[in-house]
Amino acid sequence: MIRDEEGVVADDIDQAVVQAAVEIEAMRRGGELEGMSAGWEFVVRSNSGVLRKRLAL
Repeated sequence: MIRDEEGVVADDIDQAVVQAAVEIEAMRRGGELEGMSAGWEFVVRSNSGVLRKRLAL
């Protein structure tokens, strides 16, 4: 697990998912996802830590 303690602020879950998709694409372009084994996920959580969405990497 790689935890992002800063996170991002989004007005709603849809905006959070769009921001996550943008970050995932940036990570792909930057080569940060090369060599990752199957099963890694990008997880969107609320301020209180409640899981809101999982995006496969």
